[in-house]
Amino acid sequence: MECFIIEDGVERKSELEDILPLYQDGWLFQAILREAKDLAYAVAYLPDELKEKIYRNVSIRIGGELKKAINGIETRIKKNEYIARCAQPNRVQFIDLLGKNWNHWAFGERPKNIVWREIEPEKKPPVEKPVEKVLSPVEALTEKIEKACISGDLSLFNFHTEKMTEAEVLGVFEAFGNRSEIQKIRKLYIDRSFLFSAAPLLEKLTAVENLSVCSFNSKETIDAVTAKLNEWNVPEEHFTFDLNGLGQLFKGFFTKALPFNNAETVEPEYKNIYANLKSQCAYRFAQKMQDGELSINQNLLSQRFTGRNYKKLPLTEILHVERKCIRPTDDSSDKGFSIITKKQMKLIIGRSPDFIEAMMMKEIFHIKKIRTRPKGLGFLGVHPH
Repeated sequence: MECFIIEDGVERKSELEDILPLYQDGWLFQAILREAKDLAYAVAYLPDELKEKIYRNVSIRIGGELKKAINGIETRIKKNEYIARCAQPNRVQFIDLLGKNWNHWAFGERPKNIVWREIEPEKKPPVEKPVEKVLSPVEALTEKIEKACISGDLSLFNFHTEKMTEAEVLGVFEAFGNRSEIQKIRKLYIDRSFLFSAAPLLEKLTAVENLSVCSFNSKETIDAVTAKLNEWNVPEEHFTFDLNGLGQLFKGFFTKALPFNNAETVEPEYKNIYANLKSQCAYRFAQKMQDGELSINQNLLSQRFTGRNYKKLPLTEILHVERKCIRPTDDSSDKGFSIITKKQMKLIIGRSPDFIEAMMMKEIFHIKKIRTRPKGLGFLGVHPH
């Protein structure tokens, strides 16, 4: 419906600024506001007193969300652009709703200089439908992220990135910078697209009985590892360490241990099934986690640790983040399961997933099949000084 005001015998089309002051605060106005759609876009750039009138007639929570949405619109979209693009359709819709409730006037006499009429459909000549531009996957994802940022509604944000590599997807996010809303959408993508879920809960996952994290120089680290192996009654043959970095030093001191070489090839029978030893361990670990075959000492789960980009977090929370790194590369189907690189892991969670990698490395003992079954396996998180 359209509203017209008669002033000095002359009729003119009224706007929201004319109509809203006519509605008193109360149940009728509140009911209209509950029914309104895209309210933020309808009332943006209205005078402050009219916006305050609306805030008063909605709940505190809705009022806060509405105020935040309006401020966002007025910050992102210049007034002239807003009036040309957003104001007309949204305000017409709101005025129509006000008109339909005009006859439910709940107080006194209705103003006699107000006239409501049904909107006559505008007759337009048939127009040929324009050919829609076909967007590339990167352009489509970029547009979708922009719309989510403008609307502020991330609950319906879906990812269809089958035709994109993970590097391309993360590259799109990187182009947007570090704005908070971009980080929320990026987290949604990571949460929905990693390979293995947290079911069953990590609390139900007794593969890890003890855990120690240290940050020493080379000599102190070797002394600490030796002490912990003795304390936990772990034979050296049941000890593994990452051969990269500090592992080269360990190699000379722990000669009976089983070094973990990330790039080591798998046995011939597993060729084209796993890309390398690390990928095989990751896959086995993830499957056991899914099947509930792994567990962690309950006392360890509540212990708090500090590392890069996090401070005094319980082990449970750390592992829930790091599990997102157990995921395949884009070309896994071509050469067998291949876990993403350490660089990609750091891009996804902002650091190295040290804890979950230590748990994953344990699988080397089941793959290599040493003579005796490992007992009392312990894991050491080693950080160079």
